[in-house]
Amino acid sequence: MGIRDRSGAALRRLVDEGVLTEAQRDAVAKALVAERTKPESPGRLLAEIAAYIGAGSMLGALALLLTSSWDDLQRTGRIVIFGLVSIGLTLGGIALAGGIAGLFTRTRDAHTSRSRLAAVLFALASVSVAVTVGSVFERGDSDTALVCACGAGLVVAVLGYLALPSVIGIFAVALYSVVLILVLLDEVFDVDEVWVGLGLLGLGGLWFAVTRFGLFVENWSGICRRDPHRGLGRGDYRR
Repeated sequence: MGIRDRSGAALRRLVDEGVLTEAQRDAVAKALVAERTKPESPGRLLAEIAAYIGAGSMLGALALLLTSSWDDLQRTGRIVIFGLVSIGLTLGGIALAGGIAGLFTRTRDAHTSRSRLAAVLFALASVSVAVTVGSVFERGDSDTALVCACGAGLVVAVLGYLALPSVIGIFAVALYSVVLILVLLDEVFDVDEVWVGLGLLGLGGLWFAVTRFGLFVENWSGICRRDPHRGLGRGDYRR
């Protein structure tokens, strides 16, 4: 149940108990909607844009380092550099989320500018961790290194989503899961294309199952329409 549904249910319960009248319920509901839809100040908006530019610059720096300096860096150097980057991104995300207490809780408002940026940092951390783990296993079989890299990235992406649910977290988990299936079936087991397709179909079924049971809760990202003459009760927001 979303925040709006819980608010509407609480208000309805107060009306049923005689604490609030219908008119008072509507007034409180309108005040809650006005508070939630209040536009952010230009300063905060610019700060958020600057933060996203900074996160994008970090991603660009990672990509540039991968493409231009990969062959020049020693294996140990890559492990150290990307390991430190992973730690920095993770600590930055934790700090923006309000510390450890702000993670792994569904009651927290996960849609502020700080939490959205924290989710981006967690997603970037999954990329850096994948590169680090891939470098650790580079001396062995290349397929093994690729599987380990994708697996590590998937684990970090899942942990990042569980710590701070977000749409970009879902995207990161989905991307790693698809790549991992492709690498396992096509590169490691070298199966026919039909089996690769069946593997992706099975993955799609798994995603359908986890979303069906509410393990991914970012339904707020859909386009919702609200009847302005009604309150915040269950069903007032509909797709």
